[in-house]
Amino acid sequence: MNEKIRKMAEERIEGHRLAQEKVQKVRERFPDVRWPNVYSRPAAYVDGASTVHIEDRVAVLGDTVVDEFNKETQSFETVPHTAFYSFASKQYKIVPHEEALTQMENILTELPEYGTPTVKPVIYKEGARLKISVKFPDVKFEVGPHKESINPAVELRNSYDLSSEFQVKFGAHQMVCSNGLYAFKTMQKLSKKHRKNLNTEAVVQEITDYMGKFSEQIGLWDKWAHKKLADTGVQEIMDEIGFSEKRAAEIVQLPLMGRGQENLKSIKTPTYWDLNSAITQFLTHQVESEMVRTELSERVPSIIQGHFRRAA
Repeated sequence: MNEKIRKMAEERIEGHRLAQEKVQKVRERFPDVRWPNVYSRPAAYVDGASTVHIEDRVAVLGDTVVDEFNKETQSFETVPHTAFYSFASKQYKIVPHEEALTQMENILTELPEYGTPTVKPVIYKEGARLKISVKFPDVKFEVGPHKESINPAVELRNSYDLSSEFQVKFGAHQMVCSNGLYAFKTMQKLSKKHRKNLNTEAVVQEITDYMGKFSEQIGLWDKWAHKKLADTGVQEIMDEIGFSEKRAAEIVQLPLMGRGQENLKSIKTPTYWDLNSAITQFLTHQVESEMVRTELSERVPSIIQGHFRRAA
C-alpha cells in the first residue's frame, strides 16, 4: 500500500511539474501579459471577531500586479496585488489562462488549410478574464461595393470570476484597419462550465465545424452593405445602443479607414454596413477599456441586425 501511495504521489508531482513547465513557456512567449498565479482556498467570511467557513465553496484568488499612483513621486508604480475573483463550488475546476491558450494553439496546428493565424491574448479585470483573439489573414472575403476585405476570426474566453464559461466565439476582422467585427447573433458559440471533468481540448476541437460556415455571415454583411438607412436610422440605433450625444457625434464624424475623408456625416445615405464599420472602428481605436469595448462589440451588431430586420 505504501508503494502504491508513493507512486501516486510521484505521478502527481510529475504532472504538476509538466503543467508548470507549460505555463512558463506560455509566459515566456508573451512576457508583456500579466498572467496571474491563480489558486483556491476554503471559502470563509469574517463576522465580527469570528471567521465563518462556507461549506462546499471555495474562494478563487490570484496573485498578480497592478499599477498604483504614487502621490510622492507623481507617477504610477507596479505593485504586487492579491485579487479576489469569486466564490465557487468545490466542483469548479480552475482552467489556467495559459492552458486555454495552449489548447487553442494546439487545434490551430491542425488547420493548415487556413494558413498562418495570429494569436493575441489580452488579460483584464486584475487577471480575472482572458480574451484570446485569433485571426486568419490568409483567408479573405469581400463585402459591399467598396470590396472591403474581411477575415474570419475566433475568440476564446476564459475567466476566474464566473463572468463567463470556457467559451469560443466566432466573428471577423476587417483588414482595412484593426476593427473587430462580430456576428450579429451568437450563431457560433461554444461554452463549457468549469468542472472537474472539463475537457478543454474537446471544446476547441469544435472550431473546425464552424469555420466552414463563415461565408453565411459574409452574405448577411453584404446585405447590410446594400441596404440604406432611413434618415432617422443612424440616430435611432445610436440611442438604442446607449451612446451619449457626444459619442454619437464623434462616431458620425470619424473618417472611415480605407475611404479617405469619407464619414457617416458626409455620406448622403449611409448603409447599415457603413454604420457598423464606423462604430466598430470607434470602439477599437477610441475606447480604452477592454471590458467596455468587449461588451459593446457584442451588443452593437445584434442591435443593428434587429433594426435591419424590422426595416426589411
